[in-house]
Amino acid sequence: MLKRKVEVFSPTDGIVRLCIDLPERSERGADFSDAALLDEVYPLAFRRMRISSRDVELADSTGTELTVKVEVRHAPDLAPDRDAVVDGHVYEITRVEDRGMTCWLWLSETATDGQCTLVASRTERDAHGIPIQTATETDVWCRKVERSTTYVTKDGTELRPQMELRVRAADYDGETALRRNGVTYTIIATSGAGKWFDLTCERKVADR
Repeated sequence: MLKRKVEVFSPTDGIVRLCIDLPERSERGADFSDAALLDEVYPLAFRRMRISSRDVELADSTGTELTVKVEVRHAPDLAPDRDAVVDGHVYEITRVEDRGMTCWLWLSETATDGQCTLVASRTERDAHGIPIQTATETDVWCRKVERSTTYVTKDGTELRPQMELRVRAADYDGETALRRNGVTYTIIATSGAGKWFDLTCERKVADR
């Protein structure tokens, strides 16, 4: 009886570079999709894997993002939430599956969807004790933006339009309003998602 041929792991599809942040990347407003703000720790040759229906179902059930799936040899510090660079593009490792001598990496591309301006308001008093409203604005990059409208009138006017944005947790400092494409929104809810922060926003009457 013939023995089953041993499969040879041949990682010839490219190089994934495991990275750490440079100090500039931790600054508020930094472009987290810029590979120049990452420092390479070590490279790993990989073999590209097909994304199966099982992967899609698992990603949907766990809320895990998946852009590319690759197979690499085991290496130190391979864990979810680490950043990596492939062909000049930044990816986040979202899942690591042990395969014995090798492992599968789920990679989610860390792309941007434009910028928004976070607006922080505070009340100060002048020399005469009169309260003065001041605002501090910070431009940050959005990872993704989803926009929805509660109701649209016959003339096309949007009433109470809502929007959800994902920004870096390091960029959000408790602001209660933001501006996107010249339109001001009130932040009505927030939720953490690891190193990301989801902001639910609504354009209220006071924002018009």
